[in-house]
Amino acid sequence: MSKRIAIAPFVLLLAVSSAAAEIHGAWTATAQERGEMHLFMTTGGWRNFGRTFRADALGINEAVLKATTVTPVTMRLERDAGTVSLEGTFRNGDGAGQFTFSPDRSYIATLKSMGLALEPSEGRSDEDELFTLAAIDVSAGYVRAMHDLYRDATLRDIRKARAADVTPEYVASIKQLGFELDDISDATRLAAIGVTAEYVLSLRAAGVNVRDAHEAKRLRAVNVTPDFIADLANAGYKNLSVRDLTRLAAVGVNGRFIRDMARYGDKHR
Repeated sequence: MSKRIAIAPFVLLLAVSSAAAEIHGAWTATAQERGEMHLFMTTGGWRNFGRTFRADALGINEAVLKATTVTPVTMRLERDAGTVSLEGTFRNGDGAGQFTFSPDRSYIATLKSMGLALEPSEGRSDEDELFTLAAIDVSAGYVRAMHDLYRDATLRDIRKARAADVTPEYVASIKQLGFELDDISDATRLAAIGVTAEYVLSLRAAGVNVRDAHEAKRLRAVNVTPDFIADLANAGYKNLSVRDLTRLAAVGVNGRFIRDMARYGDKHR
């Protein structure tokens, strides 16, 4: 009798631990173009996540997204940090349902082998952090590649880089421009604002001497593009500096504005 009593609390403890290991919540999705969908997951509070996926990456076809009647769906996101299983329905491009996240704690051991560790914020569990890492697909291979580039980077730094779509290839392309990216945070800030090698090369081809990452960020922040530069040139403003272009774009001065002001001046002379 005493043995049975001793075992019962142990079984209860296992059940509670198992339940606590899983995260569950609700999801909604909206179909986008080219067979893509924007998926949003939430368990309430601060644990919210949204990202665009290809439908086939989630195990469903584009026809399901366009179904005109209520169509049941099951979807899966299999990641190194764990698996997200989603169930629900789609109709007319909109979907909703519930999800469960099953963490893979062996991922933690893989991180430790690289000298890294989970860094959950106050009030968050390891499972919460694994869910975030799985949701944005911070794979072990990605962590290893970025850690090789930036030895001082923490897992949190690497997670932020992944969220901004920073890759080793992106870092290499920016460095080929002659820009210095000594810290992973430099690369993350640059990518987050939309600075790519193609963008910088297009500005240089338009005659703008973009010398470093700081100037590239300033130009991108106010949406200076080759078309904007060409429009100003057609209005008589050529060979402008980064500073001049940034100032003009920031206050909404473009070629059309300059031409309109010139016509206004001619009428009132």
